[in-house]
Amino acid sequence: MDELLQPTSQPLLVLRLCLPRLTPKDMGMLRCTCSVLRDMRVSWQGHSIDFQLDGSISATSWLHKNIVSMRCLSLGVSLNTPERTVQDIIGGVWNLTYLRIKSEHIELLPALPPKLQQLHLECIELRSLPPLPPTLRTLRCLRCNALGLPSSLSDTALSVLDCSGCDMLESLPQLPPSLVELDMRGCGGIQQLPALPTGLKCLNISSCGDLSELTELPASLSHLDCYNCTSLERLPQLAHTGLTELHCCRC
Repeated sequence: MDELLQPTSQPLLVLRLCLPRLTPKDMGMLRCTCSVLRDMRVSWQGHSIDFQLDGSISATSWLHKNIVSMRCLSLGVSLNTPERTVQDIIGGVWNLTYLRIKSEHIELLPALPPKLQQLHLECIELRSLPPLPPTLRTLRCLRCNALGLPSSLSDTALSVLDCSGCDMLESLPQLPPSLVELDMRGCGGIQQLPALPTGLKCLNISSCGDLSELTELPASLSHLDCYNCTSLERLPQLAHTGLTELHCCRC
């Protein structure tokens, strides 16, 4: 951001110096007239913000100051932002209910906010998650190639678990009984699934090339997608389920 706010004119110089002192409301108002702030992809509405953390002092200071009032944070992290900076920012936040992080280099996350309900991750180098808060309802880990899931998953209120594209994920911990939707498409390293919750309705295991068998399917299941599961030899009993959609081509 410091690179974007080069002092080529007096107004931009003032903006560069004042950025850490601006409130989210100020940022939203300035974006209407300042192309530099539009490039920062900052928006503010209903305690929700989409912010690009670029490693600059001004961006980090601004986020440190204002994150305490946020409920929803969507955070893009550039390669020149130290992992420790992200940990410091998120580690002290208590009010977030929605958190999205997109990064190509972060390997670890700090402790998660205790009220968090939705966690959306696109972090290709992320290796593990901290303990998940019991309030969590949605977890999406998209293309997190090195990720393993914690045992605390079973103690959450999850209704949606999406691990699509995590091609090095080999197993899942025990699933919470509240789970309704499980999406494992493209998880080529998965060899078996744990026991499925009795209330599960949607199961997507398409392109799970190493999966050779399925556990017993719950009666609540209405959607099953096992397209391109090339190692899957047979399906379990289906008659007792409420299936309305079944996709099993290229098995």
